[in-house]
Amino acid sequence: MFWAIQLSTRQKDFDFYFNYTDPNGQKVSAILAQMKLVSVKRLKRDIYIMPKKLFNQIKQKLKSFL
Repeated sequence: MFWAIQLSTRQKDFDFYFNYTDPNGQKVSAILAQMKLVSVKRLKRDIYIMPKKLFNQIKQKLKSFL
């Protein structure tokens, strides 16, 4: 099992949106309010690989909610 966070290309200025620009230059939002628990068996391929620096920033934002 792992926690998954939905990504969107629409950026909004809400507390539960983490807005950033990915390495390809596209504006992306991680929607923290839509975090889901998912089975590892559902993974067949890499859908998106997030840079470690951004991943750590999202973790800090999630911790601030808890």
